[in-house]
Amino acid sequence: MTVLDVYDDFFTVAEGTASVTAPVAALVGLVPYAELRLGLQGFGPNLVSRLEACVRELAGREKRVVSKITGLYDDRLGQVADWCTDLGIDHEEQTQHRGRIRRVVLDRLRPAEGEYNRTLYLEIVGSSRLRFHESYQRGDDPATLHTAEAPLAEAEDRVVATLRELVAGGELGIHLPFRESRDRVYRRHAEARRLGSIRWHQLDRSGDLSLAVTTTTLGDAPTIEFRQMLFVRGAEPETSAVRTPLGSMGELITFLERRLDRPEGPHTEDELFACFAELTGRGDLGAAAGRESAEKVARLFAEAGVPWESSGKRKHTLLSTYREATGCDFSLHLTVEIHRRPGAAVAVGLLFTEYYDYTARPGDSGREFGYSATLEPLPADELVDGLERRLGRMPTSGEPDEHVVACFQAMLDSGELSAALPLKENRDRVAAVLRSVGTVTTDSSVWVNS
Repeated sequence: MTVLDVYDDFFTVAEGTASVTAPVAALVGLVPYAELRLGLQGFGPNLVSRLEACVRELAGREKRVVSKITGLYDDRLGQVADWCTDLGIDHEEQTQHRGRIRRVVLDRLRPAEGEYNRTLYLEIVGSSRLRFHESYQRGDDPATLHTAEAPLAEAEDRVVATLRELVAGGELGIHLPFRESRDRVYRRHAEARRLGSIRWHQLDRSGDLSLAVTTTTLGDAPTIEFRQMLFVRGAEPETSAVRTPLGSMGELITFLERRLDRPEGPHTEDELFACFAELTGRGDLGAAAGRESAEKVARLFAEAGVPWESSGKRKHTLLSTYREATGCDFSLHLTVEIHRRPGAAVAVGLLFTEYYDYTARPGDSGREFGYSATLEPLPADELVDGLERRLGRMPTSGEPDEHVVACFQAMLDSGELSAALPLKENRDRVAAVLRSVGTVTTDSSVWVNS
């Protein structure tokens, strides 16, 4: 049950043990805004009764909606806190999982049509941590949230006052380039870390091909990634990815805008997605380019002068049969990963799996067992030469993927790998071969149908 309590100086909206508390003076702006968001028309003679009507309406609606500030799912109280943040109202939350959160809005921009809603706000979580958030959103696009988190090293009122002074002096604020305020706060605090989210934009999903662009702002290695998946009947999808640091976004967007003859736009995720969508719409990427899309993106990154690396993964079924003696489907698989980056040799990593699938039968729900050997990536020439010498094969021409699969096929042809070998023996023989060329780890997995 959602309830409203109003006191002399503050009001609280509560649900169970969770609550949002803000100054009574804020009702002048909050109530009309809440009515606007809920589609109400001033039901009540005063602000308190009108807010009560808003709370009743909110209580009867879907519990979880997408937050305008964070772009994440929020509960009903989260929506009230969201409205406060959107209006620049300082408030305090009491949550069931994170405890007390004090939120202070430091700077915000109410946008004109087509521009960004930008908000800088501080959260003090409990009594030990501070989080500085930079949030921006255009129209109905998902909000993008960039965060710097650090230990709370001094009194919270002092932290609030210091950040307000930085905004007043122009050292922080919405006038700075996107993400710059967050990065300046990150650099000011010892033991700070960057937090963020993953933004994903589907470019094409037609036939056997799927293309998407993602931006990851989590951790200390924020990244832009182009992802390609090629679906192959009866097999796992072939995957390819091209990555560049998120710090390259401005340079990359400027390059793409010029190439596409687009007007200059803000250096944000939404503008990046729009550029890639236009490339796809023109046929430079997508169905017209087929499996070459990832290679074309790598060339675009190189032409833009941004650092990049690419990877591709393809799973090959070396053997698939039914073992009568044990009543299971038996298979051997090899996954080949290809890694490329400018100025470095092509690197190849391998994952070999010996797999047993016991199908369900009366009295037995079924189970699966896998035994794997993983080779850490190493230069392709070194891997191919090592495998061919170990197996006594003559060098041949072709792509690294083709070389490696041919080597494993030779092991099958010679009987070194076989469906008749004891449990784990195929895996262990492969591991022994791979150890002659690089670093190998072995593992096992089990799944039981419950």
